[in-house]
Parts: sequence; structure tokens; C-alpha cells
Amino acid sequence: MAEKLHLRVITPEETVVDEAVDMVIMRCSGGEMGVLPGHQPHAAVLREGTLRIKTGKQERRMAVQGGLATVRDNTLTVLTGEAEWEE
Repeated sequence: MAEKLHLRVITPEETVVDEAVDMVIMRCSGGEMGVLPGHQPHAAVLREGTLRIKTGKQERRMAVQGGLATVRDNTLTVLTGEAEWEE
């Protein structure tokens, strides 16, 4: 299993996140889904809600409009119409 998961959050205007993280929890059409390093390839429809991004002991939250999430080659790519930090 890989040490970190590469996370990319992309909107039509910009790449909002492009970094290594420990875990992402997101709200999908089938319920909440957690993605850890080494996750099997997967695609999911995102519901409007919050991405919980964990790195070490820190957890950050990002509001997303919904969209599509794919996991491939230890990279989680989130394509969404809008994304902003909750701070």
C-alpha cells in the first residue's frame, strides 16, 4: 500500500487542490465513501456536500457542488462545478 494518496480537485475554472493526503471521505450517491492510499480503481457520482481531507492529525473540509470522483493509480480526482474551503 502506498504511503499517501494524491488528491486533485478540479473545477471548470481551476485546480483547487493538487497534493498528497492520507485519506478523503466524500458523500457519493450510494452513501459516504472513504478513500485511502492503494484504493482499487473506482468511479462514483458525488452528491453536494463536504470532502473531509485528512493529512496526519489535521482534517480540512471543502464544500463541493457534486460531480464525479475517480480513483486510479493512487490518485483521487474530483471533478466538480464548484469547490471552496469551509474556513
